[in-house]
Amino acid sequence: MTAYSGGNFKMASRLLEQRAARRPESEVDWLYLGVSRLMLADYSDAVEALIHARAIPDPKYNLHSAWYLAQGYLLLDQ
Repeated sequence: MTAYSGGNFKMASRLLEQRAARRPESEVDWLYLGVSRLMLADYSDAVEALIHARAIPDPKYNLHSAWYLAQGYLLLDQ
């Protein structure tokens, strides 16, 4: 999360991809992966990660995942 917090979204995306692959049930990993991809203007892949995050019923992050997913769809012009 140091890369994400430091604004290095390219590195954060790469690290979070690996982490999400190891922990596919972790909504927070998918959420931050999606947000990192949004920040890189990789909207299609961001939406994919955020859809995955939304499919995991974690009340702590679910609202955030929904909001960023909506942003991703808007940025995709959908």
